[in-house]
Formats: sequence, structure tokens, C-alpha cells
Amino acid sequence: MLLVVVVLWLRHAFIESELHTVSRTRALMIDIVVGIKSYQTEYDKWPVSNTPKDHFAVLRGSLVSCLLGEKSDSNPLEIKFVDLPPARDSQPGVIHDSAGEPQVLDQWGHPIYVGIVSNHDNSWAMPDGSKYTGREPPLGVALFSAGRDGIPGNTDDLTTWR
Repeated sequence: MLLVVVVLWLRHAFIESELHTVSRTRALMIDIVVGIKSYQTEYDKWPVSNTPKDHFAVLRGSLVSCLLGEKSDSNPLEIKFVDLPPARDSQPGVIHDSAGEPQVLDQWGHPIYVGIVSNHDNSWAMPDGSKYTGREPPLGVALFSAGRDGIPGNTDDLTTWR
């Protein structure tokens, strides 16, 4: 009987931990969407010209720098549109690669992907090459995480549009 109680308690603790993990990553992703939309409102354009349209690409480089308020042609007023913590100890956030380029990671150390709808046909090219056809993200921009397993296209994926 004691073994059953311990197993049930451990299962509950794991589920609670996983829910907390998912909510931190989802909150970070929503903050980034709000930052991108705030940029669009301020400058009346998308943050950088090479922001992916109608497909997802890894959230990195000049787009991240621009959102963080670093001086660039894309953000001449140096407005900080989102505050991203450093990714460490199972915390989602920003890392810098060996060339110093920033990249946003989810809770599990996998890249977060960004995409912008421009074709309005409610289809997206997903990171795994498949097509997502469904409800268009209401803000015209969406973020995607492949979740704990890092494999896009299954039930543990996190998105900002569903």
C-alpha cells in the first residue's frame, strides 16, 4: 500500500513539474509574439526583412537582437520590445552561439521557431516539412516549440495559436 502511495505521489509530482515547464515556455513564446506585434505597431513593418513568411524558421540572429533593443537599422530607436532571460538550468531564454548570434531556446534546450502569415490561406510549412492547415494565428505571427522530445509534429508540441 505504501508503495502505491509513493508511486502515485511521484506521478503527480512529475505531472505538476511538466505543467509548470510547459507554462514557462508558453509564456516566453507569448511575450515574444507581443514584442513582435509591438515592433510592428511602432515601425509599421515586420522587425527584419528576412523574417520568415508562411513557414517557420529558428528564432535567432538579427530578429532577436532587434527585439532585445540592440542598435540596428531595424530598430534605430533601440526600443526593447521583449525582455528575454538567458537560457540556463532548464529555463527558456536566449543563448549566444560561438559567433555571438542570439538564439531563443525552449525549456528543453530546443530552438523556438517563428513564422509570419502573409498568404492568408491558413497554411504553414512546419519545421518538419509538413503542412499545417487550420486556424490562422490571430496576430499574424506565431511561435512553435517541438516540445520535450524535440520532434516537430506530435502531441507535445507547443504553439501560440492553439
